[in-house]
Amino acid sequence: MKQLAAALMVSTSCLASCGVGDQLKHAWVFNVQDLQHKPVASLKVRFTDQIAPSCRGGTWKRVIVESFVPAKNAVFPGADSLSYMLEGKTLTIGRNEICDAYIGLTGQLIGDHMTGDYYSLGEAGTSPLGYAEGKAE
Repeated sequence: MKQLAAALMVSTSCLASCGVGDQLKHAWVFNVQDLQHKPVASLKVRFTDQIAPSCRGGTWKRVIVESFVPAKNAVFPGADSLSYMLEGKTLTIGRNEICDAYIGLTGQLIGDHMTGDYYSLGEAGTSPLGYAEGKAE
């Protein structure tokens, strides 16, 4: 709960621009579905340039979750600290601070839209959990 409160406080400083690329300057809304296309969660986020800790390789930056609505009995870490990485047109968002228990979304950016996958990644490898779609507001 303290992390969410801190994240919301930081989000007010990002309202105009967080220094991220043009595609990610606005708030984004993501809808996450399971493998049967049933809703798992919806969340509204803002992207920042703040470096985020991660057990994964690469440079991860903080995601500020402005709203999070999980579906009943669905599991998505929207209340946890999330971070993102943008590599070319591939956007990856996930819970990356809990080593070997990563949960994330990844997909290709096309303009102000992303379509991709919801997955888990751990010592046993990657497991598909469903689908993700995001759109800039």
